[in-house]
Amino acid sequence: MIKFESLYSVKTNLSKLIEELVPGDELVITNHGNPVAKLVAYKEKPALGAYASELAPLSEIDWHSDQDDLFKDWLASPEIEFPK
Repeated sequence: MIKFESLYSVKTNLSKLIEELVPGDELVITNHGNPVAKLVAYKEKPALGAYASELAPLSEIDWHSDQDDLFKDWLASPEIEFPK
């Protein structure tokens, strides 16, 4: 959600405005009706290995799937024109 606040209002209510921000929210700060800055709720990025447990081990991947046949069919289709 995008919310607009004047610079004066932000100066007097900064703590309250920060507490109200949730990840995904933006607060556009205006000065005489013109946007001058944007305050965005901080959202931590997941650690590098956070999703490693959700990945399949390489030994469990089907390396000879039907995708090869689909690719060969696509290459053989008459609509495909290769540059000469």
